[in-house]
Amino acid sequence: MYFPYDEYESRWNTVLDAMRQRGFDWALIWGRSGGTFERCNDILYLSNYYSSQSGHEYDSSEWMGVSFSAMLLGGQDLPEMIVDEPDFPADLLPLPASNVTWEPQLIEGVAKLIRSKPISRIAMVGTDFLPVKYARLLEAELPGVEFVEADDLVREVRKHKSPRELDCYREIGVKVTAAMDVMVHAATKGGVTQAEVAALGAAELMRHGGVPHMVPVSSGPTMFQHCGDPILGFSPNVMLEKGDMVRMWIYGPAFQGYWSDPGRTVIVGGRGTARQRQLIENANHIITTLMNEIRPGRKFSEIAALGNELRASMDTEEDQPGKMWPIYGHGVGLFWEDPWLTAAAANPTGPDPVFHEGQTYSTETFLHWSDVGSAGVEQNFIVWENGNELLTTTDLVNW
Repeated sequence: MYFPYDEYESRWNTVLDAMRQRGFDWALIWGRSGGTFERCNDILYLSNYYSSQSGHEYDSSEWMGVSFSAMLLGGQDLPEMIVDEPDFPADLLPLPASNVTWEPQLIEGVAKLIRSKPISRIAMVGTDFLPVKYARLLEAELPGVEFVEADDLVREVRKHKSPRELDCYREIGVKVTAAMDVMVHAATKGGVTQAEVAALGAAELMRHGGVPHMVPVSSGPTMFQHCGDPILGFSPNVMLEKGDMVRMWIYGPAFQGYWSDPGRTVIVGGRGTARQRQLIENANHIITTLMNEIRPGRKFSEIAALGNELRASMDTEEDQPGKMWPIYGHGVGLFWEDPWLTAAAANPTGPDPVFHEGQTYSTETFLHWSDVGSAGVEQNFIVWENGNELLTTTDLVNW
C-alpha cells in the first residue's frame, strides 16, 4: 500500500466522528470501480479497494453488483466490506482478510452483513449512483432498517488532505506535467493528428504510474467542441496544421487514484497571429490571477467576482466547453471536489465557503472569439497562506 495503516485508521476515525455529528451510529458506503474511476473514491479512500472486474456487467443468475463494493462502518470493530472480486491481494488492504468478503450476489451479501448487526437506522452513502434496482432490493431485504441519504459524508472528510496526501499530490504534479509537456511539444511541432498528441500524453502518464480518464484534444474543424471526437476525446483524422490553435487536457487518476487535470492551448508552429496569442494570454491571465488571489480564509464569492470582472473585460463569447463549465475552478482529490468556483458563486444564495490551508484546488477558464478560435487552460495547486504551491508546471505559452 502507498499509504500506511495509520493513515486509514485516521480516516475511519474521522468519518466516525462525522457520522456521530450527524446522529448516525452506522454508515453503509458504496463504491463503483471495475474500470471506472469517478465513483470508486469513497471506498478507495477508506480501504484501497479497487475492483479489476470488467465494468458493471449485466446481472445474471451467477452474479449481481459486479464493479460495486460496500463498506459497513460503525460500532466498536474495524470496518467490514462486501466486495465483487475474490482473492484481492491482502497486502493492498488495510483490513484483515476476515473483514473483506467476496459475494457474487453482492446485494444479498450486504443485507446479510447488516442483519448481523444491531442496526435500525443507517447512513446511506452513494445513493446518487447506486442503481435503483439494488436500492429497492436492499430495502426489501431489510424492512426494519431506515436508510438515510448521506452522499457527502465521506466527501466532506476527503476535502481535507493529510500531509501524506499532499506529498502524493507533489508526485502527481511531476507525472502530469511530464505528460502535458510531451503533448505541448508535439502539438506545437504539428504534422500529427489529434490522436497522436493524445497517445503521447497517455503513454507518458501511464509510464509514470497513472491512467487517463480522458485526453480531450481539439483543433481546426473541431476547435469549438470540447473533444475532437465525442467517444475518443480526440480525432484520429484531424491533422494539426501550422497556425492552428490546439486546446488539450489530460485528466484522470494520475497516481494512487488521485485526479489531476492540467489544460493548455498552443499554436501549431509557434507564434501564430497577434489575436491568437492575445486570446491564449487572456485565458492564462485569468487563471493565474485567480490562483494568486486564493488564500486560506478568502471567500469563494470574492474570487468568483474577480473572475467575472476579468472575463467581462475580455469581450469573450461562449463555445461548447464554456457553456458546459461556467466555472473558474474546482477541488481535486479522488475526483473533482466541492466547492466549485462557479461564475454564479459571486452572488451566493446560500453559504459562502472559504478556502482552507492545504486545499488541493484548480483554476481554469474557457474563452472564445469566433473569428479567432478557442482557448482553455487549467492549473492545479495547493493552497497556502504564504503563496500557493503550483503542481502543474508545463509552460503556459509556446512562443
